[in-house]
Amino acid sequence: SAEKMFSSLKTCTQYAASKKVDLLLYGEAVSERGASVGDFTGCRGRVELKAINVKMDEILVSDSAEGGASDLAETVAGKKAIQQAANRLADTFLFSVAEKWNAK
Repeated sequence: SAEKMFSSLKTCTQYAASKKVDLLLYGEAVSERGASVGDFTGCRGRVELKAINVKMDEILVSDSAEGGASDLAETVAGKKAIQQAANRLADTFLFSVAEKWNAK
């Protein structure tokens, strides 16, 4: 039954707490096809990331960034766009997490 199958599932913070983790980084990345120019396909990518204080069950930092890229293959362009967005986000996200974590 579905109840038995899903009874062991936990929330991300419950799982992190069971592993004795203080900080949980949780994110999602998506890309979509954009305009094409000649043989090149353009894609846009978006990365969203949250840092969660597991003990307090609160979101310390939540942020997102976007990027764009083109390539001959849509799959490669999408991955490049996500990577560009992740690089933009990393510049400020980790600093913000450290700043908030140390302020507590």
